Amino acid sequence: MKRCPRCGREYDLSMSFCLDDGVELLYGPASADEPVTLSLDTARIDSSGSDGEKTTRRFFHTGGANPGNLPAERTSFIGREKELDECVQLMGVTRLLTLTGFGGCGKTRLAIRTAQTLAQRFSDGVWFADLSQTIDPAAVPMVVGRLFGIRDEAGKHPAASLVEGLASKKLLLVLDNCEHLVEACSRLSDALLDDCPDIRLIVTTRQGLNVPGERVVPLRPLSVEPDGSTETQPDAIRLFVERAQAAVSSFALTEENADSVREIVRGLDGIPLAIELAAARVKLLSVEQIRTMLSEKFKLLSTAPGKTIEPRHQTLRATIQWSYDPLSDDEKHLLAALSAFSGGCNLESVTNVAGTEDEFASLEILSQLADKSLIVVEEDHSEQRRYGLLETVKEFVVESLKLQDKFDSVREAHLRVMLVTAEKAYAGRVTGEEEWGAVLEAERANMLSALEFARGRDSETYLTLAGALGWFWMARSHIFEGREHLTSALAATKPEPARPPRARALWGAASMLAWQGETSGAKVWMDEALDAWRKLDDDAEVALALEGIGWTQFFSSDDEAARASFEECLRIQRAAGDPALVNRAMVGLAQVLVALDRTEEARAAAEEIIEFSTTHNDKRSEHFAWHYLADCALIERSYQESLKLYKKSLALVTALGDKIEIGFEIQGVAMSLSGLSRSREAIVLAAAVDAEMDRIGADVHVRFWDALTERHFGAATNDLGDEAYKLAWSEGTAIPFERAVETALAC
Repeated sequence: MKRCPRCGREYDLSMSFCLDDGVELLYGPASADEPVTLSLDTARIDSSGSDGEKTTRRFFHTGGANPGNLPAERTSFIGREKELDECVQLMGVTRLLTLTGFGGCGKTRLAIRTAQTLAQRFSDGVWFADLSQTIDPAAVPMVVGRLFGIRDEAGKHPAASLVEGLASKKLLLVLDNCEHLVEACSRLSDALLDDCPDIRLIVTTRQGLNVPGERVVPLRPLSVEPDGSTETQPDAIRLFVERAQAAVSSFALTEENADSVREIVRGLDGIPLAIELAAARVKLLSVEQIRTMLSEKFKLLSTAPGKTIEPRHQTLRATIQWSYDPLSDDEKHLLAALSAFSGGCNLESVTNVAGTEDEFASLEILSQLADKSLIVVEEDHSEQRRYGLLETVKEFVVESLKLQDKFDSVREAHLRVMLVTAEKAYAGRVTGEEEWGAVLEAERANMLSALEFARGRDSETYLTLAGALGWFWMARSHIFEGREHLTSALAATKPEPARPPRARALWGAASMLAWQGETSGAKVWMDEALDAWRKLDDDAEVALALEGIGWTQFFSSDDEAARASFEECLRIQRAAGDPALVNRAMVGLAQVLVALDRTEEARAAAEEIIEFSTTHNDKRSEHFAWHYLADCALIERSYQESLKLYKKSLALVTALGDKIEIGFEIQGVAMSLSGLSRSREAIVLAAAVDAEMDRIGADVHVRFWDALTERHFGAATNDLGDEAYKLAWSEGTAIPFERAVETALAC
């Protein structure tokens, strides 16, 4: 625990400065006799409103005689404690602190609270200049000068008069709402910092001033998810509840409305202004009604609570419009391209959707949009940058494009880009599964968006995209998703003539059915795929269709038929001479050899697969081979050996993200544990796998594997007894699958 030596307020150990008075915190509890010196008083200052009338403003100051005009806070300060602590610390090492962020994200509130916290450090006070109504950049020095009674002098630049008047002052100046006056504020800040050594500045704007010595603190939206380290509600929910109670004093967060509140703040991207506007609606609407109406959020959040709110903050649309209108045509064009994406995109994709070939030009525009806090920049699986929009901004841009009848053309460009990506991934899937699987996982939301767009416009394009993604859905265990799109695409298109997109879709749909235990239907579609590839005279695809038929037969417990199909596949691949495909063909055959209890042949094949796979980075084939060696050890009851080998296989397949195969490996670990008399651990892991297979829709049965699980899990169940078994099973079904993976690897 830490405490403030001045006011006595206590903090956790993560904080460094008091949020009330900026004093550095000390370790230990507060003393009962330490004085509290802060007060909130009323003073008058004259300022011209937008209508030219004089207004009176309340402002905060310390208990001393320091002057200033910092606006008093009318509502509680919620969230941003970490950012506030960061700002207070940064003001100790910089003279210019710039708070940037999307409109309505709370820059002004944080600037005021930071200034309030630091007030006692400045003998000449803390001063606040609201520039939102200042249109002429040349007027900025005059607007600021009026705060201090500095008059314009004939023949003298207003900035020079201001600098001269403040040269000996020790004060903190807040320049608020500078986004439309960035150059003027940059020049003024530069002059003040050069010639007024005891002045500190806090600036709020959508982009940095680019002044030497400036420290920029970008504000993200409020947290909408619990961080796991505390039972306190996320900041966005706390804000909604507080503001809802201001509108309706009886409002409370309950079990009945908590999910709706959570969906509301998520749907509003955690933007404080949007949350406050939504919370004000509880006067007329239930929380559930607000949640339902968020699909029309710009209509729902069209009036701010209070007539004195700035016009640009009175509606959600006006807040975004304030940022959007000053953009250049190139910036608006790239925002339009970004609006087509779901889950972000990389530089190449947004450049292609925008219809340009110059990625450097796109990068420059993205940089400008990021500086203006209009886009979100994150890292993807390969530590490359991905660019996206807050959902609220995206909806605004989409609405604008629809009004101009331009949105469909943007979606068409997006569909073309997704088709190109899917085709590249399909071509590289055999030797680059890990890389292309990760690419498609990152683009999964974009692919689904493109599929839905194509479904309603062009059934053949829909079939082409779905067919190219079939292998991915199978490899990443996206069974429900894959089956829905593949079967829909097949139903929407004619079977003739034979063509690659349909043959691919047939193979993918058959694989989905096989994973769900519908092996009869899977066999029909896999045979149709094989027939199509033969008509197209594509031996490589014929071999892969035979491989698919072999796996379907294997899941049907027809091991000898599966062996024949895998051997025919291997013959074709050897004739073609591609060693990677030969290695892949051996995988299926080795599995059948294990099932037929031909363990010596299976071991030899597995070792050959491992030798090739390790030198050619074929993780899937290598994982299978270690699994087969583990199967052989398990069949021979060499449980320590099988445990070690299943864990090795599990580590490899985890990198591929194939949850079905991961499940098989965890089952192998669990059976090994059962053989080692670690019955409770075995049942917990078995239950975790069973729950995950239910969740993803898998129902795979393999004759020899079912016999092994029945023997080993049956023995573990008998060993535990009914009550202990139920407790272990219940525990296993409740743990996250990722934790089950970690537990299995740690055994």
